[in-house]
Amino acid sequence: MFNLFPDLLNYGFFAPIIIRVGLAIVFLDLCQKSFTQPTDENYISRHVRMNKTRSEWWKNRFSRSNQELSGILALLFGLFLLIGLYTQAVSIFIILVWGISNNLPLPSKLTSWQMRVLVTVASLSLLLTGAGAFALDWPL
Repeated sequence: MFNLFPDLLNYGFFAPIIIRVGLAIVFLDLCQKSFTQPTDENYISRHVRMNKTRSEWWKNRFSRSNQELSGILALLFGLFLLIGLYTQAVSIFIILVWGISNNLPLPSKLTSWQMRVLVTVASLSLLLTGAGAFALDWPL
């Protein structure tokens, strides 16, 4: 097949690193947004002002702990992808946790179905192609 720039095909080994670093940036940004939400004191004062019941406050507290857990997962995914460590295993976890689960408390920009499809497809690409250049997990 005719290629417009056939010399660029020599650099195909560097394509996964672009995908890997792009996904790492998405997950590190998600981690930062997960931890910059209001603190528990803001939750308490808001619910006291609005005369909410204690059970509703605990429901929101549980939601906050889930948000912190998703922030920690996003941090781990982002760091592993950035340094290229266990890239295929992280890709499997991203596909299972991010692509399938709808119960994660995520910022609104990252919960759209387009973003989920994009992250899932990029993770599937990394699963099939491997980490690429400049990674700590070289194929054996």
